[in-house]
Amino acid sequence: SEGNNENQLTKGESGFSNLLGNFEWSPDCKEIVFVQQPKPHSSEFLNSSLQLINIETEEITLLDDGIGAPAEPSFSKNGSILYSKAIGGKPGFNAYGLFVVNKKGENIKFISKNLDRNIVDHIWVSNNEFLVAAPDGTNVSLWRGTLSGTFEKLETNNVIPSIGRTVKPLLNHLDVGPSGEITFIGATSQEASELYFMEDSQSPPEKITSFNESLSKLNLGKVESIDWKSEDGFDADGVITYPPGFSMDKKYPLVLYIHGGPMGFSSQSFNFFAQALAAEGWVVFEPNYRGSNNLGNAYQSAVINDAGEGPGKDVMAGIDKIKKMGFVDEDKIAVSGWSYGGFMTVWLTSHYQDWKVAVAGAAVTDWFD
Repeated sequence: SEGNNENQLTKGESGFSNLLGNFEWSPDCKEIVFVQQPKPHSSEFLNSSLQLINIETEEITLLDDGIGAPAEPSFSKNGSILYSKAIGGKPGFNAYGLFVVNKKGENIKFISKNLDRNIVDHIWVSNNEFLVAAPDGTNVSLWRGTLSGTFEKLETNNVIPSIGRTVKPLLNHLDVGPSGEITFIGATSQEASELYFMEDSQSPPEKITSFNESLSKLNLGKVESIDWKSEDGFDADGVITYPPGFSMDKKYPLVLYIHGGPMGFSSQSFNFFAQALAAEGWVVFEPNYRGSNNLGNAYQSAVINDAGEGPGKDVMAGIDKIKKMGFVDEDKIAVSGWSYGGFMTVWLTSHYQDWKVAVAGAAVTDWFD
């Protein structure tokens, strides 16, 4: 604390990777667990490993060198280490799951195998219990888990917790108090983000701020979830935002707005951009195509070696279902998206002829380049 005894613990090309989570002190403050990246190049995070370093001896113990890019390690009160990694070995394209390992790097156990969701992060509630959040259909759910692998879903009463868009999605948006109280940033389809409080994991969320009240009081469009069967038999889902004053007796232009990633997702949480489009009279459709991280590992990994055609089939099957609902002006259908959504925009324009207009943002259009 005097600032005169600093000691560099990692040396050479390899070092601490903050992309995959923070480091953490052991309960006795003698060791630090961290994610080690072997080289500085950004793609080297794919070859990261989980390591433990002794502060006094600088001895490093390799805890997990397996494929899957370990992330977000923390110590349990009994000294074991809880962390996440891609369960199929391809980070992003496989869902992340929770693993536990002892300080010798032995007895690695996959403890979230009964919860088929993309679990990147956790936060401790008690000595043996922790909280996780993950995309869950067109919602975001919270679960209370244990090291033995049991998970109990919390009831959030249609309030959708925010889990961010980064590798560290949970700790930035949620916290647990010393007696099990829970606070999180959340939203509903009609109310923009606010801070919510739960007295414990069994209590309903209580909104305790009103920073975005003026936005939430606007004349907003109704939001609802939609699901359908893809051409390949997948159970797909997405979100529809209707214009304010929507009537089933009228015909409306439709805009297909595709999320990026592909390992992102669209939820029923308040979406400013979708509401802005709906205010101009559009019906907005946001599909969760294969590669999305909200429906389990099989759906998320189905995009591997199928970057366009599979997702394209999923998207078009969703549009077909909406057309059958009878309110779409089929001569006025637009497609747009950003990043992977931009790529899907240009892919769809070259394989289907349904579009009146297309707007591609940050799109990959040249595979060679």
